Amino acid sequence: MKEIEVIDEIAERIDPSVVRPDQIPLSGEMSGPSSFGIAEIEETAGHLIQFFQLRGHWCRFTIDELRRFYELKGWNPNLMFSGLIGGHIHMGGMSEMISAPREIYIAMDEVGNCYVTKAFIGQCMGRKESVAA
Repeated sequence: MKEIEVIDEIAERIDPSVVRPDQIPLSGEMSGPSSFGIAEIEETAGHLIQFFQLRGHWCRFTIDELRRFYELKGWNPNLMFSGLIGGHIHMGGMSEMISAPREIYIAMDEVGNCYVTKAFIGQCMGRKESVAA
C-alpha cells in the first residue's frame, strides 16, 4: 500500500521546508493553480488553497469548517472536493469523460478530520513529490 504524507501544522510549529499556502500562485479568473489540467479541478484546488491562506498554514480541517468557508464566499459547497477525491465527470458536448485524481490529494482520519497531502501541494506547485520551498 502506498504511504500517504499528510500535512498537519499548528501555527507555533510550522515546517519551513514545506511550501506555504500563500506561496502557491493562483492564476486566472478561476483563482486556481494551473497544474491540474481541468478548469473545474483547478478552481476546487484554488478554493482549498484560499481556505488555507486564510488560516496561514496547513492544518487538519473538518468538512463543516470548509462548508462554512464556501458559504461565506458564496461558492457551491457541493463542489468542495470536486475532482480532488473520487472521479470527476466532465460533460463535453455529446460525450462525457471520467477522470480520477493521479494521486491522493485529500485524506481523512478515523474521526472525520481532513488533511491535504504533500501530493496536493506538489501538484499545486506544478510538480510531483517535492514540496520544499
